[in-house]
Amino acid sequence: FIARQVLVNKVSRAFLHAIPGLEDYSMLGKVWFHTTETEDGKKKWDQVILDGPATGHLITMLQIPQAILDAVPEGPLTRPAQAAVELLRDPRRTQMSIVTLAEDLPSNEAIELSRKATEKLGVTLGPLVVNALYPPRFATGVSARALAALPENVDDDGLQPLVTSARTAQRRRELNDKYLERLRTELPVPQAHLPYLFTADFGPKAVEDLAARLEPQLAALT
Repeated sequence: FIARQVLVNKVSRAFLHAIPGLEDYSMLGKVWFHTTETEDGKKKWDQVILDGPATGHLITMLQIPQAILDAVPEGPLTRPAQAAVELLRDPRRTQMSIVTLAEDLPSNEAIELSRKATEKLGVTLGPLVVNALYPPRFATGVSARALAALPENVDDDGLQPLVTSARTAQRRRELNDKYLERLRTELPVPQAHLPYLFTADFGPKAVEDLAARLEPQLAALT
């Protein structure tokens, strides 16, 4: 009831929106609080995950605590701002895992985000998660040689769609491999890979599938 009166009523929401960054700052405060929560003398949560917004918004959001310290050396916001800065910069408590695609624009954004996070914020980078990778079905071996031996256009109406689909998959994987290598070079952190799921219904089952693939990779990397 108290939370609704404070956070949901129109006056409070208008106040939060009227002060730039205040809502983001309150979210960071909530994250910090959960990292310190205890229950029966033990930490309540093993891990607290903040699913960050888009790159530009995220950097601005994470700069707010330091901006407060720079602007207001002493005041009611100073102590929580200092606690948030210490949380962000402590590699034993905080890591940023960037999620990207092995494509041109997403990889550029991931590299730029990594630089800003480390240089401007002092945040330690965790494993890079590369999503939606095409399977390397025609990268090596007999299938690759057989596909290479076929002409671009085959004289068979039934076979042509299969050849076109196979070449598209091969080219997409070659594109993925190119940007995976670029990411390894310019963003030298361990990588976890997730496949492109060929499903029209991306629901809870698909999420569980990706989680089952991701969990052992992250466990091996951390």
